[in-house]
Amino acid sequence: MCYRLIATPESGRRVRMMLNLMRSIAAVVGFLSVLMTSPAQSTERDPYQRVLFMKKHPCPSTGKTRGACPGYVVDHIKPLCAGGPDRPSNMQWQTVKEAKIKDRKERALCQGKRNSQDL
Repeated sequence: MCYRLIATPESGRRVRMMLNLMRSIAAVVGFLSVLMTSPAQSTERDPYQRVLFMKKHPCPSTGKTRGACPGYVVDHIKPLCAGGPDRPSNMQWQTVKEAKIKDRKERALCQGKRNSQDL
């Protein structure tokens, strides 16, 4: 037995409505997961936050809002280990050279915080 699918304007509208509903649910779930994770508890990076940053701040070298950005990295202004939020408002573009220097300082800062918490 062979079934034939017939595309009608009504079926297309239903599909669009379902897709919009699924997107809305995914956005709510993502928002709730962000609320449930406090920055003090986690130094994990959320890739979606980086995507949001890049959409608002295109790559300085290519002007693109996604993909690689040669010579630049996305940096957290206040380090995650120091309680900085993993949010686009705490992100900036930084050259690779500047990032290496800042990362060395941040590693020392974060290591000192870990050692003081162990006591």
